Amino acid sequence: MRSQISASHTEGTNGALALDGTAASAVAVARLDRYTSLLDAQREHRELTELIVHDLKAPLSIVRAGLEWVGGHLRPDQRDVADAVADAYAAADRLSGMIADLLTVSQLDGGGMALSRQPVDLARLFERLVRAYQRRARERGIALATEPTAAPGEALAVHADPALLQRVLENIVENAFRYTPPDGHIALSAHAAGRIEIAVSNDGPKIPVGDRARIFNKFARGESEAPRSGSAGLGLYFCKRVVEAHGGAIAVVESDRWPTSFRITLPES
Repeated sequence: MRSQISASHTEGTNGALALDGTAASAVAVARLDRYTSLLDAQREHRELTELIVHDLKAPLSIVRAGLEWVGGHLRPDQRDVADAVADAYAAADRLSGMIADLLTVSQLDGGGMALSRQPVDLARLFERLVRAYQRRARERGIALATEPTAAPGEALAVHADPALLQRVLENIVENAFRYTPPDGHIALSAHAAGRIEIAVSNDGPKIPVGDRARIFNKFARGESEAPRSGSAGLGLYFCKRVVEAHGGAIAVVESDRWPTSFRITLPES
């Protein structure tokens, strides 16, 4: 009798183990299917993004070419029209940058973005940015300036993708213009302290502490930002992804001098 009970118990245990093993296998297969589905969805999302970006580039190029033609055929006394054309062209440039950001984010998120690293002279990069935004700064009454990046006769360089780094700083400067009041100040600065620290600072309102990490999320906006502010909530996420791809970090900080500073930390060249 004892042997019969023992045999029956063993069979029951083996059966339970077999059922547990079958259930575990089913769960593993379901998880694998879900993971595969997610990968397929991500791939389809990237392909759709690339298709949309490709389709947007052509009409935007036509718009920019048309604006260039109009601007080149104006009389000297058509100053107001020339200013309107210049504003429209600047808006087209910003839209072109947003399209490029969308494609870059898609590639970075998919792990398919190769950085073209080379030494970037930060003082020269800052000078180009100031020249590009000087007209808007004058119109707004905003002082846009750079602060010394190195000792006289020395250059401060970072090993980075120059086009992507410039686009990161353009996004942050655009953000600074959005919040800096008339007669305000925007400054670009950099220094080496074991790593390269780049800052874009402004004396507009402080960013609430609770927003400072969240604004770098995809499609996020600050609590004080209106839904129709013109921001899609992608620019700062783009900045974060590019900076992280370079092995760096980006954060919002404040000081006695600057209520808001976007600080980028990157490895030295």
